[in-house]
Amino acid sequence: MKPGAKPGQRFGGRSKGTPNKKTDEIRRLVQEACGEDWDPVQAMALAAKRGGFEVWDPSTNAPAVDVATGQPVLQPISEKTRATLHKEVSEYLHPKRRALEVTGEEGGPISFGIGVEFVESAGE
Repeated sequence: MKPGAKPGQRFGGRSKGTPNKKTDEIRRLVQEACGEDWDPVQAMALAAKRGGFEVWDPSTNAPAVDVATGQPVLQPISEKTRATLHKEVSEYLHPKRRALEVTGEEGGPISFGIGVEFVESAGE
């Protein structure tokens, strides 16, 4: 009998569902910088819609607000960047379509025939 693990048997390593240390650290840093409720997809969608990203005020740890208008201060983005953001956000809403390959039996070419039948007309 050959030595080694049986199929499906594992030894050591991370248990299923345990987060990777690097991923966990990055997640913690992002939440620390942006807040617990920050959603990158929502941020991209808002920037695409508004034409810019909100400017963050580090002194208040909140978005900067224009005193005259009361509206968030935006860092403008190019039209190309807006288009890219719309494209990226849309992929969360609509799955990418794949090309469909149609083949015949056992992956071979498709074969078909056309049958023509001539019948005598009843009225002539």
